[in-house]
Amino acid sequence: MTRAGDSQALAAFGRWLILERAPQQEPTPAEVDDDRARILEPERLLRWLEGQGGSLDDLMPADVEAWLARPGARRWRVCDFLAWALDRGIVSSVAWLLEGRRLILPPGQRISPDPDSGSSPP
Repeated sequence: MTRAGDSQALAAFGRWLILERAPQQEPTPAEVDDDRARILEPERLLRWLEGQGGSLDDLMPADVEAWLARPGARRWRVCDFLAWALDRGIVSSVAWLLEGRRLILPPGQRISPDPDSGSSPP
């Protein structure tokens, strides 16, 4: 996948995320903020990957682990994007990191909730 392919995947994920709720009621402001974070955090991951010379096509578990280990409590919000990409065959090598839509962290690693958002990891 090219970097353009990464952008297309992120855009498709954003559409899926918004349309997933379409048959339901109008989203609350909190749901809109959460959806925004669920799109922005994967965008940050993709930018970081690009800076490392990588893309979704060659995403490896070590990349995900290195990215999650960086400062920032919202990093766990990429799990929906990674699960979505895995379901569609966009990524394959990170399957063992995901169980359902939850990240499986190495023993002893914990991701703290973001004190600014009031939400916690899945």
